[in-house]
Amino acid sequence: MTIADRTWDRLPAEIHSRIMAATAHARIRQIEHRDEPGPATPDGLWTVDAIAGDRFVHQVLGLREDGSVFEETRTCLVADVEVTVDGGEASVSLSGPSGIESIQIPGSIGAALTRP
Repeated sequence: MTIADRTWDRLPAEIHSRIMAATAHARIRQIEHRDEPGPATPDGLWTVDAIAGDRFVHQVLGLREDGSVFEETRTCLVADVEVTVDGGEASVSLSGPSGIESIQIPGSIGAALTRP
């Protein structure tokens, strides 16, 4: 997502503040909303992928029925991720608590991660 994308204006305040806390200085950020309600997040989930300085940030956020925020945020050094770009899609592999994990990310973020 770019600043010109008006989706940014429609984010709930609680989601917006969490995104800004993790990615305020991002040079590239993409936010996607999956409108698939679950029992814990009736408004669906927002996925955020960003590059902020030497860091890669991946967030999954949702609003719970009680108004609290579900949040999973992964931050790691860009140098520590392995990027695979296939057409318009990409994935990153990184070390997690249970070993190597793979995360699907937007192609634009994958392309930016592979640039020097």
